[in-house]
Parts: sequence; C-alpha cells; structure tokens
Amino acid sequence: MLKPGGLFYAEEVFAAFIDHAVTRRLLEHPREDRFDRETFPSAFTEVGLHPRASEQLWRSFGWFVAQNGNENGDR
Repeated sequence: MLKPGGLFYAEEVFAAFIDHAVTRRLLEHPREDRFDRETFPSAFTEVGLHPRASEQLWRSFGWFVAQNGNENGDR
C-alpha cells in the first residue's frame, strides 16, 4: 500500500534476457507473462499508479518509478 503521492520502484528482467540460450542454460526463470519496456508501465496504470520514469539496459533489464496519485497526493 502506498500513501497518496508515494513512489513505487520496480525492476524487471525482460524476455530478451530470459529467452537467451546462455541464460536458459544457467538459470531457471519463469518465461511466461514477461513484460517489456513498453508494456510494464501499462500495468501501473491498470492499478491506479502513474508512470514517472524508466530506464533500460540493453533490451534485457528495466527500472521503473510510478506514483500513487500525482505530486500533490491527489488520485
């Protein structure tokens, strides 16, 4: 639960990394229902958060910030 105006930070490992042959050989990681940089923010809006920032490393990892309501705490 986030207070009004609170920030949510998330990290996501994208399918490009998980589906790579070397990664599959070394790690066991779920391959279903993976996000990418374009679809991850839509999950925020579905639960009432507002995407504020994102960064991506290669096509493999993403970091995201979303806010509950706006800067003033309004929903």
